[in-house]
Amino acid sequence: MPGNAADPQYVIKMATIAPDESYWGDFARKIKFYVENHTRGRVKMIWYMSGARGDEPDIVEQIKAGALQGAVLTVTGFGNIQPAARVLTLPMLFESFSEVDHIIDSMFPIFRNLFDKKGFALLSLTEVGFGWIFTSRPITCAEDLAGMKMWNWEGMDLVGAYLRDMGFSNITPTPVPECKCALEKGINDSFFSTCYVQPFLEWYRHVKYISSFWVGYSPGAVVMDLKYYQSLPSDIRYTIQQAFDMLSKPLREIIRKEEDTARQGLLKRGIKQYPTPPNTVAVLKQRAHDTYFRYADKKYPRGLIIEILTRLKDFRTGEKVTESRPGYSG
Repeated sequence: MPGNAADPQYVIKMATIAPDESYWGDFARKIKFYVENHTRGRVKMIWYMSGARGDEPDIVEQIKAGALQGAVLTVTGFGNIQPAARVLTLPMLFESFSEVDHIIDSMFPIFRNLFDKKGFALLSLTEVGFGWIFTSRPITCAEDLAGMKMWNWEGMDLVGAYLRDMGFSNITPTPVPECKCALEKGINDSFFSTCYVQPFLEWYRHVKYISSFWVGYSPGAVVMDLKYYQSLPSDIRYTIQQAFDMLSKPLREIIRKEEDTARQGLLKRGIKQYPTPPNTVAVLKQRAHDTYFRYADKKYPRGLIIEILTRLKDFRTGEKVTESRPGYSG
């Protein structure tokens, strides 16, 4: 009968490559509990964790085919859906978490509109975090990058392009599940990553150093098939959106605390964090900033990066963005 938890009216299947035994798993379980309880059993939510439904490109294709209704994705997955959203990963774009929060929160309607155009409902922008550069040798000058065998996630062409622009000339695209093997075989000897995923991935065992600066920010996204989402009754859509609204920001804070704890843990395990000379960081930052308009209107709309940079400038100088200011609408 309707409303019986044993006989739900709607079954929503969600997938992610995130490990089940992590705070991402806790996040999924909390979302499931909230949605199922607040819809009084009308909805059953099933989560496939730890890559049980394949890598992210596979997951996106399954959503399009109707085998899944949604997913939590990193930039690899949601970048396949809406390439313009990769603009958030541009190197050295953000200098602090407060800047990240300002852009993600203030520009969420713009990104949601961009995903709508691709047939996906953007329910939340979550967080993977800032990526550090892990290497076998320390970065003492900008020229050191050319001698490193840098990993890049297969399919991340924009990231590969700006890594080359920064000075990494030897880049090998590799799927995430194969990166550990590539490091073991010496195909790669450098990679970029957050610290908190390293206890799960164990890539850090094949390098010695971690940079003292962030190379770039990696967002996450919760998406659902737009037609399916719009077919749900309005009260169920409201409940689902409310669940992600309530739990996504606390997840960001958990990730940030875990990142610092994980970094300290890696240092205790023998990874060395060294101070890259300020002039070297300045050179890399300038190289990074030079890429922003190089790929405008090729990889993402020019107006979108202008909007982000304008909002960042206003935020850094304390200016408030007013509704009357002309801006990018998506």
